[in-house]
Amino acid sequence: MATTSVTYTVNSGHVSTPEFSYAAITMLNSSLLPEADQLIVKRNGTTLTITTDYTVDSDNDKVTLIPTLTVGDIIYIERDTDVDDALITFANNALLEKDDLNTANTQLLHALQEIKNQTLNTIRLDTSVLPNCWDGDGKRACNFANATQSTDLPTLGQVTALISGGDPMEVGDGIYDEQSGDDSETLFYLPDFPTTDVNAEKLLVHIDGVKQRPTADYTYALNSSSVPTVTFTTPPPTGTNNIGFTSIPGVVTTTYAAASLDGSVIIDNTLDGASLEDGTVDGDALVDNSVDVDKLDAGSGVANRFIVFNTDGEGTAQVATFSNLTATGPSTRTDISTTDDPDTLKGSFGSGTVTYTNDGSNTEFVTFTVQSQNGGGSCTITQDGESAITFGQFGGSGSANTRTHFSVFLEPDAELNIVGSSGTNNLLTFTVQEV
Repeated sequence: MATTSVTYTVNSGHVSTPEFSYAAITMLNSSLLPEADQLIVKRNGTTLTITTDYTVDSDNDKVTLIPTLTVGDIIYIERDTDVDDALITFANNALLEKDDLNTANTQLLHALQEIKNQTLNTIRLDTSVLPNCWDGDGKRACNFANATQSTDLPTLGQVTALISGGDPMEVGDGIYDEQSGDDSETLFYLPDFPTTDVNAEKLLVHIDGVKQRPTADYTYALNSSSVPTVTFTTPPPTGTNNIGFTSIPGVVTTTYAAASLDGSVIIDNTLDGASLEDGTVDGDALVDNSVDVDKLDAGSGVANRFIVFNTDGEGTAQVATFSNLTATGPSTRTDISTTDDPDTLKGSFGSGTVTYTNDGSNTEFVTFTVQSQNGGGSCTITQDGESAITFGQFGGSGSANTRTHFSVFLEPDAELNIVGSSGTNNLLTFTVQEV
């Protein structure tokens, strides 16, 4: 392959005599184009300016740097053939000279050589492997912009910015043990090693300094007495303390910038809600149907509570107990009427039926208590003329008062029927709340 560039790493000799040869690079005839116009010189990746930063000695094929150099500097000299203008222009009926033909051919040849070398020094698609991949030839990437699309490659600076503010990794004291092989034993006990998270890939095992492969060379497990054990596929050779076992426990903690953590990356049952700051989790960020009802906890308190949401989305928790309902009113009343509280209705009845109809356009939540003395009955719902559905029974015997509590959602136009089947002292009290 033709030489189109040379590279030097500055040493102490270059500092005192800053001369660099480009004799290995084939140049065009300097009588047609000065060699200084054919070269590009860079110092540590920065293009230098002729006369100001360097001079060219075409008789001795060398470049002399003017600024003081530092040991370790990289000097790069490259031939850059002009492809904008032809050095030779041919005319009709003119005599062709071989030197002119050779010069024109050399200009094209040099340009092709430089293009070929530049192509070989680029990121190329490697089609010799499946799936095909872009081959960077083991070189680091530089001078790239930050990624903006999900398929872009992020820069180191961008990754550092994304994880900034994270706590450093905290690794506990490593556990190490040495044992001796005898060329026959395959089972070794590690009583001082952790009994949780027994994973072969998290245990480092070396025999005579050679790293062993998990599963292929050994397995890591607990025996019947919960003692960690290592079983080798092949007995380790005889040696004194030639087997090394290493476990490095640790905890990695970090924090994430706001809106940068997708809930899908959280493993089930690993996130404690107590660690979340109040008001920081927006329900819109949760995937629909992703939170089970049994994961909700209203904290300690009285049992048998229920929660009702009004049209504004505000919820109130209440306990369905008789003490919350006022069981008063004339014992002889046979209708159901409104009291001073428009949401509370009450009345008494015997063997007849008391009916409450939801005349509104929203579903209502009805909580009611039937007090029965020497009587009984049932509770039903009728919707759109369908057959009544019985959802509860009540009753009391003798002179004792028996209270039975019910709650039900009543849709628009639905009827709630409390049917007294016997007795005369059935007292009804209930509360209605629109939802």
